[in-house]
Parts: sequence; structure tokens; C-alpha cells
Amino acid sequence: MEFKAYRTNVFCLSPTKDEHKILMELADACSAFYNVLNYKRRQSFFQGNVDFSSEVEYKAFSPTLGAYIATGIRNKNNQAWNSFFELLEKAKNGELPDNIKKVRPPGYWKDRVTGERYKIIVIRGDGYSLNSKTMSIPLGKVLKKKYGIERLEVRWKGKPRWKGKQGYAEIIYDRVKKKWYVHQSVLVSFKGFKDFKAENGGKIAVVDLNVVVPSCSLVEGEKQPTGYSGRDLLSDWYYWSRRTEDYMSKIAKSTNCHYSTRELKRLHGIKQTRLKHALNAMVKADMLRFKEKGVGLVIVDYPSEGVRSENKGRKVNQMLNNIWCYSYIFKRYVCLGQELGIRVVKASDLDNNPAENSSKRCPICFSMNTVVRGRMLKCRDCGAEVHKDAAADVNMLENLNGNKNKNKKNKTIGAVSGGRINGVVAHPMLHRWNMHRWSRTREPPEAGESHAFPRRGGRQLSNRLL
Repeated sequence: MEFKAYRTNVFCLSPTKDEHKILMELADACSAFYNVLNYKRRQSFFQGNVDFSSEVEYKAFSPTLGAYIATGIRNKNNQAWNSFFELLEKAKNGELPDNIKKVRPPGYWKDRVTGERYKIIVIRGDGYSLNSKTMSIPLGKVLKKKYGIERLEVRWKGKPRWKGKQGYAEIIYDRVKKKWYVHQSVLVSFKGFKDFKAENGGKIAVVDLNVVVPSCSLVEGEKQPTGYSGRDLLSDWYYWSRRTEDYMSKIAKSTNCHYSTRELKRLHGIKQTRLKHALNAMVKADMLRFKEKGVGLVIVDYPSEGVRSENKGRKVNQMLNNIWCYSYIFKRYVCLGQELGIRVVKASDLDNNPAENSSKRCPICFSMNTVVRGRMLKCRDCGAEVHKDAAADVNMLENLNGNKNKNKKNKTIGAVSGGRINGVVAHPMLHRWNMHRWSRTREPPEAGESHAFPRRGGRQLSNRLL
């Protein structure tokens, strides 16, 4: 059984000066068409009825853009308004996600501070072609006559990852890097999910996403959970945050103070890119291990929306809300699961949530009379001390196996010490991040790699910050 899903190829264009000029003129016309069409619909919406007609605007811009690009821009705006009405319907029914506080109509493709229009080109799937060296971009009659060419042939560089039926292509000009990037949607066929009970031996894996340990996972039959320490990753995040804050203080003192600058956006981009690189590598390592173990079902538990509380402190709240993007990590598990044929579900979506009180209950005697000391969970009844995140994984598997209501009379420490629950639960196999890869120990970078940790003043950051 196969199913199809969309994936995105991202690669960079390398235009000449003349080609760059044509791309800028074409992208500016695309943004103008989008803004004119969006303005008409916004004004009609505020008057009580949305006018979705676009014949007049289409005829005005199609000679410059061409049919393939003009249709792509119009469809892009239609998608934005359809999403807006879906969110309005969810807001009326009380189904709006907690992270969305207010639903607003689609905005314009322009910078609100400078007023400069964004440079975006949207091309229909059958309107462009891509070979091993160049990308062929269609043009309208006006640009064809002006520059004396039928189509714009631009060299590109990169390595597209996905192969399949090509869909829409968006060519976006990055004002920070001053480069053109192509985002190509591709319809890819994947093998369907297997019946994990019949074909994969019934193995289930559980993943607990947390703060200090971003991910801690356990597969049925394993004796030791696998975790990923986030201390080095947090150190890198705080380092680039301080770099950003220092730069913001400098531009605030300048006479020509701007709300945002190119350098500030570059620093924010570096910080986000380094974080997502580590998280993607973490998810990939987990899913490849699950595939090797023959796992067919992965259950992921992570802090729900609204976990921020004043009693957690400023630093913990910052990690929960600004650093660890749990919904993004979960989506990465789902996408990789589709590629590997592994079903990924959220623990809270199951009928009986196996993650309920999983990090507060003793995995040895199932007692709730526990106390948390740092990363350790100590049971006051049986005296066991285990890693809190590892205990959550063990308890989730126990709940799935039907042992949720057992008490310490049904299991003793001696009975389980030779099985899956034993002393190694107190010390899960933690991997460390050296800014390039996850490893069991902090290894130096390989030949050709840069320094593992950021430097300040010519010296490596102190281990105290790591």
C-alpha cells in the first residue's frame, strides 16, 4: 500500500546581473498583483462581504507576469483567504489552537517599516522546467518584448532531495543573504504504514520531550532508555542570544536607530538555524534507531500548550516557550515516520493517555509518593532513585501494557531487577551535541569541521557555561 505526500526541495539560483534585474522586476510585479488583489478583498471583508472576483486585476497584470505566474499568485491569495475562513470557523466553535490568540485577515507582501515589497515569484507546476543546470522561468509579453527573450534561463546550484511530480515553485529573494532561493513542492509516493502488531512484532517506542533532556526514548525490549542532553545546545542558544542583545543595544544608541537591520536578522537566522539543525539530527537518529529495532508505532509525549507558569521561573519559561519548539519536533517525527513507514501519534490523542502522571510515578512499585530532586525521581516507599525522563518512558510502556493500576504489592524490586526495569534506568544513555552531530561522549570535531563550540575573544567558552 502506498500513499502520497508533498515534500519541498530548496535550492539556490545563481543569476547574472542582467538576470537578477529581470527577476527583481518580475518579483516586484508579483507582489504588486498580490497586494492589489488582497487590498480589494480586505476592504470588501471589512464592509461585510468578501469580493473574490479577480478578472480586472488579472487582466491588468497578466501581460507582465504571464498566465503561469499570474495564476500562481491568484491561487496563493485564495489559499490565504481560505485558511483565514477556516480559522474563523474554528474560533466560533472554540476549536482554535491555544497559540493563536486572534485571527486576522491575510496581510500584504511588504515590509511594514520600510514599505518595500517582498520579492516573491509563484509559478504553476506546469509553467517551469528544471534540468541539471538551469531553471526555465516563464515571462509575460511585456517582459519578453522589453528584454528580447522568450523565457528566463537561470543557473541553479544545490541537490534536490525529493523526486516526483513537480508542483508549485516559489522563488523568494532573501534580503539578508542577498540570494534567490527556490522552494519547489514535489508530490512523493511513500510505502504505507505496516500493521505493527502483525508485521513488526508488536514493538512500540515511546518518546518523552522535555526541557533539559529534549528527547528521551525507549523501545519495547530495551533495557536502557536513550536520551539527548540539551545543555550544550542551550549554551549555544544563549551565546547567540547574547550576541543579538549586544548588537541591539548598539543600534539603540545610534542616532539613526532602526527597528530592525540586516545584521540583526542575520543573527536571529543563525540562532534558529543552529537549533533546528540539532533538533533535526536528533529526530533522525531516533527514527533510524526505531526502524532498525523494527518499531511500527511511536508515541510522543510533550508539554501541552499553556504550560508556562510564573512559578517555573523566567529561565524555564524561556526554554519552554522560545527555545524548545515541541510542535516542530513532533512534526519532524511524523514526517520521518511517513518516509520510514512508522506511525507516529501524540500521547494525548489516545483514548487512555499513557503519559498521565508518567514522570511522577515510581516505575518500580508504581507509587505516587515520590519527590523530584533535579533530574532524579526518588520514591519514598521503596527508596528507588531513577532518572525522571527515563521513568516517564518506562511508565508509558507499563501503562500501554495494562499495568497502570498495579501497586507495589504486585511488583517488587527484586522481581524486576533482572528484567527491563533495572539499575540503568537511573542512568539513561545520554548523547551530547558537539555542534555537528550527536555522540555518546563529547568527541572533538572530525577533520574539516570547525570548532565544536563558539569562541569568544579567541578562547573557547568555559565548560561552566555548557
